[in-house]
Amino acid sequence: DDPRGYYATDHGHSVFEELARVPLWIRAPNVDRTASDCPVSLVDVAPTVLSALGIDSPESFGGRSLTEPSTDRTLLCEETAYGYNQRAVWLNNRKAITVPETEDTLAFELDRYLEAEPIETVPQELNTALSSFGEGIEGAGQMDVAGETRDRLKELGYLE
Repeated sequence: DDPRGYYATDHGHSVFEELARVPLWIRAPNVDRTASDCPVSLVDVAPTVLSALGIDSPESFGGRSLTEPSTDRTLLCEETAYGYNQRAVWLNNRKAITVPETEDTLAFELDRYLEAEPIETVPQELNTALSSFGEGIEGAGQMDVAGETRDRLKELGYLE
C-alpha cells in the first residue's frame, strides 16, 4: 500500500543489480542442466515450459525459450513499489536506468554483475532500448477483478 495511492506489481524497490539480477533455476524434461551467464527474464519461463512440452510458443509471447540462449537481447526491469519510479534496460554489457517522473537517465558499464561509475553520456543504443518499451504503466490504472479470483487474491494477501 503506497501512501500516494499507487498499486503495482513488478520489481520491488530497486532496479539495481543487487535486487534485479537473481539466479533462475529450471529443472524440467528436455531442458539441459547447464549453467549459463546469458541474461534471462521471467517472460522466458512460459516459453521454456512450452518448449519442454514440445509446444511452440505463440508469437505474442515476449520471451524466448531458455533452450535457445541469446546474449544480444534487451531486457527490461521496472520498479513500481511506490509508483512508477524507475525502469532499467540491459543491452550487451551495459545498463541504463531512468526515472520517468524526472526524466533523469544514467548509464553504466556492468562490472562483474554490478554497476560501475555512471558513463558520462547515455549511449544512443540504450536510449533507443529504453524507448522501445514504450511509456510503461501508470500506477493509477487498476484492473477489475471479481468473484472467486478476487477472494483468492485477498486470501493470498494481494488485496485488502
